Amino acid sequence: MQFLKQSTAATTIVGPVLDANGVEYASAVIGDLSITKNGTTAAMAAAATLTIIANGYYTLVFTTGNTDTLGRL
Repeated sequence: MQFLKQSTAATTIVGPVLDANGVEYASAVIGDLSITKNGTTAAMAAAATLTIIANGYYTLVFTTGNTDTLGRL
């Protein structure tokens, strides 16, 4: 579990991201992800970044627009 301060940029690792066949997917973009903020699902802020590390794992950088809601992310 990771705790974030409200309305701050943060970096985390996500994955593995898999395709429909269960194979590691190395071409994900931020538009492929959604975010749930305190029970409400929305698109990720466009300024967020997603960078492949290896084996379907990515570094995800949240913007303040992603973390602007108090509660569970």
